[in-house]
Amino acid sequence: MFPVIEKDVIPSWLFMSLQDDLKSMELNNRAEPGAPIFWGMSKGEAAGKNTLLMCMTYAMNYTQRHVPYRIKYLDTMVNGATANQAAGRFHVDTVPPYYGPDFPTITAILYTSPMWDVQWGGETVIKTPDETYSYCTYIPNNLAIFPSTWEHYGSSPNEACPVLRTSLGFRFEVCYNSPIAR
Repeated sequence: MFPVIEKDVIPSWLFMSLQDDLKSMELNNRAEPGAPIFWGMSKGEAAGKNTLLMCMTYAMNYTQRHVPYRIKYLDTMVNGATANQAAGRFHVDTVPPYYGPDFPTITAILYTSPMWDVQWGGETVIKTPDETYSYCTYIPNNLAIFPSTWEHYGSSPNEACPVLRTSLGFRFEVCYNSPIAR
């Protein structure tokens, strides 16, 4: 079932509008102490952006298709990487202990760079519970969806890439007390 890739998630006008918000990214964020620095936006810059909220709504609607329970929005992660930048480490977006029979939250990563050549790399690597790896190719306006408890990281682009690799990660809580009749 997971990971799932959805294509052409947000309308082109919104995708292009999002590029204005992503121009304020800076190389100043760390996922955890000692981790490599990566590109991102401060919470103050990212919070309250109508464009990001509209993108989240589309991501949530696509994500809901793959979960038999209602989901609710928790947070947004803004990420970027340049050619040959130190790659992120495997991490999870939700750490046990948690509640629920399967997984507590879902991560949905929207690939947001307007121009991309798949030969530049930048894929998302996901380690599944059965110890296999899935590679989600970075394609603009695609959405990679998987449980937030699965280890994953975004690969940095290779030396041929002349642009910043950007993405938005949305986290949604699975509401196990609210099944969807299908």
